Amino acid sequence: MNLPIKQLKKEPGMAFPFSGQIELPPIAHGGTVMAQGSRVTFHGRAVYQGGKVHLTLALKAEVERECSRCLAHFTQTVEKEEEITLREEHEVRLEDDDFTYPDEAEEVAIEPYLQSLILSALGPKPLCAPDCRGLCPSCGVNLNEEEHHPDCPALRPEVDPRLAQLLDLL
Repeated sequence: MNLPIKQLKKEPGMAFPFSGQIELPPIAHGGTVMAQGSRVTFHGRAVYQGGKVHLTLALKAEVERECSRCLAHFTQTVEKEEEITLREEHEVRLEDDDFTYPDEAEEVAIEPYLQSLILSALGPKPLCAPDCRGLCPSCGVNLNEEEHHPDCPALRPEVDPRLAQLLDLL
């Protein structure tokens, strides 16, 4: 979906409502895939005023993620509502925290702003469940689904070699 910037500039102060549903591709941040994909329902309104586009944007997204402990795929629901200010690229100063759009653009795609809002709502370490036990570092099984293999080194207590002689006294 695109916002009609040219039309908004012709009618300053006039609210332009919009809504829709889209599927977003994977969202990566800092070399890590934060979301495998997202189904997003959104609505909002755009107003051009004072040389800026003011967006009020609300979204609900079903985000496919991978657990950081057990690597299982799960769906996380994200709901977010935020006001965003868009400026033309040439008007942005370093101290501004606004989003930008290309100078003289007639339309601007809304997907990057939706992705940014979803990314801001996601935690850096996704968990499929708060009590996720993860993968065993020795035998590799998913401890949420099965127990350690019988010969797993993790089942054998490690004894500090400096204290091993004390075990003979017990």
